[in-house]
Amino acid sequence: MLDKLLGGTIYIRVHYNRMRLRRAETGEEVDLNATEAFSHMRSVIADFPKAESLLKNGLKSLKKLTSPIVVIHAVELIDGGLTQIEERALHELCLSAGAGRAIVWQGHELTDEEIIGMAKTK
Repeated sequence: MLDKLLGGTIYIRVHYNRMRLRRAETGEEVDLNATEAFSHMRSVIADFPKAESLLKNGLKSLKKLTSPIVVIHAVELIDGGLTQIEERALHELCLSAGAGRAIVWQGHELTDEEIIGMAKTK
C-alpha cells in the first residue's frame, strides 16, 4: 500500500543517450530516446541537465502520485565499473528528477521481484 502512495518502484536502465524505465509492480515500461544527447563516448551521463529533463518526463509518464523509489542501472560505458563520480551523478540525477529515494545498481539486469526486494531492504 505504501509503495502505491509513494509512486511505486521504478527500474531505470541507462544506455547511451537512451533510458528504459519499468514500474516493477505493474511491468509498465517506457523507452526514452534523447532528442538532445546526454551521453559521451566515455560516460553514460555527460550532460546532467539534458539527462535530468528526459528522466523527469519519463517518471511523470509512469508514476501516478509522488516520490517513487528508483533503482538506476548504467548498462553501457561501464568498463571496469562506475567511478564514485558516476555513481553520485546517477544518484543525484534520480533525486533531482523527482525520486523519493535512489539506489544505484551495478551488476546483472534485475527482475521485478529483485527490484521490489531491494527497495524494501536498502
